[in-house]
Amino acid sequence: MNLLKSLLSVRPEVNCLLAGSISALLVKVLWLDRYPALFVGAYELGLIIEAVLISIPASYVFYFIVVHLKEVSDRSAIYPYAAKHVSRIVGTCCSQLAEVGNASGCSLALATADKATITAAFENIHPYSDAPAILSPGNARANWFQYFDYHRRRSQDSIAKVMAQLIYLDARLVALLSAIDDCSHFTQLDIVANVKLNNTDLTAWASTFAAYCYKCKELDAYREAHLSRVT
Repeated sequence: MNLLKSLLSVRPEVNCLLAGSISALLVKVLWLDRYPALFVGAYELGLIIEAVLISIPASYVFYFIVVHLKEVSDRSAIYPYAAKHVSRIVGTCCSQLAEVGNASGCSLALATADKATITAAFENIHPYSDAPAILSPGNARANWFQYFDYHRRRSQDSIAKVMAQLIYLDARLVALLSAIDDCSHFTQLDIVANVKLNNTDLTAWASTFAAYCYKCKELDAYREAHLSRVT
């Protein structure tokens, strides 16, 4: 394990407290202790301050060895698993965009998809036309609501598996996963997947699908910045 990398991974405020206490201790020992006491009890007060300043590095060493190194080790073990599922969540979004593009005759990709391009594609798809998925049991072709709902359940399954390791996860990753899990696109699918509506195309759902894609794009950027080296 890279010791310097582990030290730098400690919260900045903790490292700043350590640096401040060591600096103050050096100032006291190397400079202030040369001068006579300015008031009665100054020497005893100085001993108390010195003891406090010494206790901070000692506590830091205990925290670093006993707590922080274990956290780093735990994250190293968990993050490849988390990275796999994050890649699956992003990949699920990308595959839906590709299939929507194939069905609509529009080219869609996660990096460039926005509300306008998704709306243009959704205009060419009837909600109850055959989607590229097979329902089980029965082997019937899924409609587009059922197709999207299938991918919603896959994504939420991956999100749940990552969130089960919550204590080891970065707060930003938790926020990104939670935003996808709670997105309006998923909420609507939970309602419309098994009911019959009169819509002749998917444009009513373009806005929420575009928002879902944007959240996946943010997750993909996080994956590239923080998880790509552990996959």
